[in-house]
Amino acid sequence: MAQNRFLMFLIGLAVGLFIAWVPLSIAVYFNQSGYHLAHYLVLTVSSIFFGGLAAVQQEKFGNTIQRVLDSMTWG
Repeated sequence: MAQNRFLMFLIGLAVGLFIAWVPLSIAVYFNQSGYHLAHYLVLTVSSIFFGGLAAVQQEKFGNTIQRVLDSMTWG
């Protein structure tokens, strides 16, 4: 059970980091000023929170992920 919670934490963390970093990276790429390390730090911390939330809501979140993975398999 603890292993499943840790896996959900990692998946939630990855999703949170993706949601947080991609728009800011695009904005920085297009040279818009005003994005500093603090913005990235806040978004990274919120991503860790999102990962923790996924671990707490492991059963519901895990069932959703399992359904997505099942729909992607060829069997």
